[in-house]
Amino acid sequence: RAEEDVVGRFYYRRPNAESSADVYDRVAAFWSELITDILPRQETRFGTCLIVTHGLTMRLILMKIFRWSVETFETVWNMDNCNHITLRKDMVHMAYKACPGSSYPKQLPWATRPVWIV
Repeated sequence: RAEEDVVGRFYYRRPNAESSADVYDRVAAFWSELITDILPRQETRFGTCLIVTHGLTMRLILMKIFRWSVETFETVWNMDNCNHITLRKDMVHMAYKACPGSSYPKQLPWATRPVWIV
């Protein structure tokens, strides 16, 4: 626990496990491939893409999309089981926005300090 306090939750690697930074690398590669390669090649266009994942991976996807700093990531906590966050693409700004009204519960991810989400 002392080492985690020194390096932070994002970089701390538990014995025989990965750090959040390790998982972030895979999440970033997945997101880039999904957006630039997989979705554009779909023969049938759908308006929805559902990603079912664990809380840590969900936070890391949000970190990638919204360009959170490590400090911001460390203030956001995993959502409870069966909760979800809905993102909608803003076609004017070509960016994703969190939609609390379509998420469950109807709120943004919980953080220990205010989190800037575009």
